Amino acid sequence: MEFRKARAGDFPSVKNLYTELIDELDRTINYPKWVNGLYPSEPLFIGAIEKGWLFLLTDGEEVIGSVILNCFPTGEYPAITWQRELAPEQVLNIHTFAIHPHFSGKGVGSKMIGAIKEYAKQDGYQSIRLEVFRDNGPARRLYEKNDFVFVDTVDIGGSIYRQLGIKDINIFDLYEFVL
Repeated sequence: MEFRKARAGDFPSVKNLYTELIDELDRTINYPKWVNGLYPSEPLFIGAIEKGWLFLLTDGEEVIGSVILNCFPTGEYPAITWQRELAPEQVLNIHTFAIHPHFSGKGVGSKMIGAIKEYAKQDGYQSIRLEVFRDNGPARRLYEKNDFVFVDTVDIGGSIYRQLGIKDINIFDLYEFVL
């Protein structure tokens, strides 16, 4: 398996990964509340590829995982007491973390988190942070299993979901891994 930055030619595989994942989530339980065609969106991924923020976990030519990594949190967090007080450029934020459903439960998520930690160390980040829906038990368990520490629960009132008219899902748990 290889963890690498996405290239423009990877877009169709990335789109396919999220489409298949969201279809599977809709058949079972859509913990992240993602909606095909709305969020995560094609413009989000195209922009992330152009900015060098989209990373892939591949197995040969197959894209089996995807994540956006940057220094920008999803929302303006209220006065959060993180484990360490850091400047934004010292913090790597995880967004749209996804593993293809064919690889679910096989340790691939932990492998991708390990690769993210290694990337963050190599690039000099001091912390990795993320937010996850409070009701997304599988994601919370994955992060906790990989030594992320629960920091706080917040209502991200300006979340993309509220902007899309999806209500009552703006409560997120915040996690941090200090490097």
